[in-house]
Amino acid sequence: MLKGRASKYDSKSCDIVYKYMAKGHSKQAVAGKLGISRDTLYEWCRKYPEFSDTIKIGEMKSLQYWEEIGIKMLFGKLKKGKPSIWIFTMKARFGWRDNSPVKSSEDDIDKVIRDIEQKESENTKPSTMAEIVEKYKDYLPPTLIS
Repeated sequence: MLKGRASKYDSKSCDIVYKYMAKGHSKQAVAGKLGISRDTLYEWCRKYPEFSDTIKIGEMKSLQYWEEIGIKMLFGKLKKGKPSIWIFTMKARFGWRDNSPVKSSEDDIDKVIRDIEQKESENTKPSTMAEIVEKYKDYLPPTLIS
């Protein structure tokens, strides 16, 4: 009967994972540090619950590390930080994305256009701009209403 080679896994690997990821490193970097492939890392996560838990905690420690860098840059406590690189890292590693500060939906705009077209076809146009604004105020950006 053929046997594969013995696993390199050692419970001390959990200590290495924790310390390395707490410094902001990724799972892939941890695999490199341990001298294993990414596939082996995932195999160990499936096979050894304590290793899997340490990886999960390590991911949160890594996120904490990077968020603290961002906070330091925000308050000017980190002079050499590069915000663009930090933003890229947060998006690529942690799934961050840009959010629009103004909530506007294409469906709302389409509804306004349909309503206006319907009113025009019925020849029942509002007589003043104030009436138009009042009717469609829920769909207009606040800057146009004030």
